[in-house]
Amino acid sequence: MINLPNKDQIFDKIKKAADNVGLWWDRLNNYRYARSSDPFVIQRNIYKEKSPVFRGTLINCSILEDEENPFYSGVLNTLSEHCCGTIPIPVALVEEDKLCDAIEDRFIEWGVENKIGAAIREMRRVAARSGIAVAIPIKIETEHDIKLSFQIVGGEYLKSPSGKLDVIDGVEFYANGQVKAVYIQEEGKAEPTKYYNMPSNKRNKCIVFSRKRVHQFWPECSPAFQMYPSIRRYIANVLKSAENQTSIPMALEFDPNYYPVNVEYSKDKFEYEPGFIPNIPPGAKLVGLDFGKVSDDRSKFVDLMVGSASRCIQMPTILALGDSSESNMATAHIDLQPWSYAVKIDRFDFEQPVRYFFWMWYDLARMMPGYLPSVARNYQRPPITFHYNVLFEHPDPGKRANARATDLESGAATLTRIYAEQGLVARREIQKDCKLFKITPQEYFKLLLQARGQIIDGSQKTGSKSQSDSQQEESDTDRVRRVLRRAS
Repeated sequence: MINLPNKDQIFDKIKKAADNVGLWWDRLNNYRYARSSDPFVIQRNIYKEKSPVFRGTLINCSILEDEENPFYSGVLNTLSEHCCGTIPIPVALVEEDKLCDAIEDRFIEWGVENKIGAAIREMRRVAARSGIAVAIPIKIETEHDIKLSFQIVGGEYLKSPSGKLDVIDGVEFYANGQVKAVYIQEEGKAEPTKYYNMPSNKRNKCIVFSRKRVHQFWPECSPAFQMYPSIRRYIANVLKSAENQTSIPMALEFDPNYYPVNVEYSKDKFEYEPGFIPNIPPGAKLVGLDFGKVSDDRSKFVDLMVGSASRCIQMPTILALGDSSESNMATAHIDLQPWSYAVKIDRFDFEQPVRYFFWMWYDLARMMPGYLPSVARNYQRPPITFHYNVLFEHPDPGKRANARATDLESGAATLTRIYAEQGLVARREIQKDCKLFKITPQEYFKLLLQARGQIIDGSQKTGSKSQSDSQQEESDTDRVRRVLRRAS
């Protein structure tokens, strides 16, 4: 594990620098529109302004809001949890079922023992917070056979070495714009340490991920940084106002007949308790301060600002607020549908570092005697795909089961697709059902085909069957439906 600088020291610097983010936005807008009308010159000026000082200011503001703003912290948590789920489940696509089962079981076991799911979620969260995330493989003390785990580092720990003009903010690029290596500042070292991005055969290797374009590593929610600081300060002021109203502050009001206005008097304070009548001087009286009534529009104003700020990553307001009390099922589904698409896109983009996690584990697993079946040595890179946790489901389990059974019977869906949507592996679940019903997989699939054939035949017949035949057919169909419901 690498020794990073003290977090408190970095946070103190961040807090001092983040307050100037509004000034830097104004400078950027002036710089963008005042220098030239040529779009190429404008883009070059924006890049020059944002790198490195402005980019560092955005990262500092993002870290500060993550520490002190619950809305922004919740947005980052929701993004990472929905994108990664518990852990991406690998599904091996090789002919040897025994090897497929071993790869899937051993990977999940390794992920639980070494907290790999938490590392993957943290990597996605750090990438959203600072614009870039680096996962460094480390050796940990664990009872698991494979001691591999990962340490996640954000952009605030990257630093360019002295004399390296081609390194931008601690990131070195190839000629085509891909990340070649990163430089991480470690505690007690004068110069940062170089780590090579995967794929690499170097000893110091790492996994780098960023959603932004080349040379533009800044927080994903940076368009909302004009709102999030205001939201934090606004809520703090609302809390102070509420505290003042509940504390019932009092003040001494002096009669000008006893106390001339042009004379300066003592400004001492005195404490009093409920039921206590203080001894006040003649010509003075206690007056409660009036703070006015709390407006009902305050909560709506906060909802509007939080919802607008979360639009930069297409997150709906009900998720950004964690409150759906103002929505019914239909409107909530409409709001969540675009977010579901955005998460699917995000999972696709984030699968590259997930695959690097898997390949690092697999390279160690297939060379360890007895850990995987011996046939694993014949597959240096077996074809795999990943399943994730389902995002949203209908709250009624009966309707979900009926919909899945209808899709299966009509052929509109397959077991593989349904299980994949649940984050499960169809092959494994079918094996469990076959063991439960004490039938072979061939008999299981025969029942599925028979059920679909009966649906097709039933739609073509005109009702010439006798009542007894219909009852017998219905009985057989019910049996198949029970198997399908159990499978789905």
